[in-house]
Amino acid sequence: MRHEPSICSLRSAAKRPAKGQLFRSPRCMSGLFKGSAIAAARPPRSYRLSRRYEAKASEGRSHLKHALLQIDGFAPDIQQVRESVISGDFTTEIGPDGAIYTGISKHEVQHWFDLIAQAIEHPVVPRLSFFRMNVAGELPHSWVHSDEICARFAGIVYLNLPEQCRGGTAFWRHTGLHIDEMPSIEQMRAGGGNPDWFCTMMNREWKDLTFWEQVGFVGMKFNRFITYPTSRFHSRYPFEGFGATPADARLVWTCFYDLA
Repeated sequence: MRHEPSICSLRSAAKRPAKGQLFRSPRCMSGLFKGSAIAAARPPRSYRLSRRYEAKASEGRSHLKHALLQIDGFAPDIQQVRESVISGDFTTEIGPDGAIYTGISKHEVQHWFDLIAQAIEHPVVPRLSFFRMNVAGELPHSWVHSDEICARFAGIVYLNLPEQCRGGTAFWRHTGLHIDEMPSIEQMRAGGGNPDWFCTMMNREWKDLTFWEQVGFVGMKFNRFITYPTSRFHSRYPFEGFGATPADARLVWTCFYDLA
């Protein structure tokens, strides 16, 4: 089986080649632990959150009061976009972590960020977006991961047709540390750790599900959009892709954004 790394993995990208970089973003190329501001959270049904999220929500703006926002029927032009994407080119690109990513489409849907802004009732600053195809046999390098080096928020639109949909996006809690998000440097030190220790430990455990408890799940559905703080530990689930061609493989639009 082919393995792929997570887009914002903990591995250093310092010695990777610089050619063909699709994901050029100053924010994404910055360090992993430069702050970890956590978006506030209003727990949706069947999604349990820690008290610190709820406390943060009471302090923040109302539009930040979600850990997970789900919108069905997100994009009016989803069918046209899907046809354009699957009939277009897919390339192999270098990610912000220096890793190699296959099945990337650069088809532009900048107006979808406007739909996100309408959904959360606040202007957004796009940081990064792309379409991603995952065929049968592909597995992520890091099964569970976080993406906070890319931006504060992530979003996914599922583009598979109803009869193709399977799995979705899972959210996880580390069973040993009892955390469901990437901690800040301050939080690590308060717990007696440090970034080097944390990265070494997590690089061992991203793909070992004995260390993880699934605490949330959103099923794949055509034209469903979800958005969540990038600090949340998450993964696609099941981990393996499906299908063999752009027309039947797992297909999503992934985006990262900040609040304006």
